[in-house]
Amino acid sequence: MANDDEQFENRDTRTQFAAYVPIGSIQRGQRLAQGLTGGKTRQCATCHGPKLKGTDAAPRTAGRSPSYLARQLVDIKYGSRTGAEVGPMLAVVEQLTSEDMLALAAYVSSLSP
Repeated sequence: MANDDEQFENRDTRTQFAAYVPIGSIQRGQRLAQGLTGGKTRQCATCHGPKLKGTDAAPRTAGRSPSYLARQLVDIKYGSRTGAEVGPMLAVVEQLTSEDMLALAAYVSSLSP
């Protein structure tokens, strides 16, 4: 949601937004990110590094915009984002529900960049 409705209505590019998620999403996202889901996911840190700050092989995800993170997950799952770098993510993302992706985006975006 836009923090300032007038700025939003005037299409001001400086408009800031707040993302609201269901209660418990951040905790659920943390469990998913840590691979504590009975095999549904792997630890994100395996590829994205300690505290998800990125590695040579995978980008930083910590502290990114929740809408950006969710969009990337959706694009990977439904084939809009392709390429060699997507391969390792595809096997994980295919198993995720929309709620899982929202929870992951909420948790990862809450981390310090």
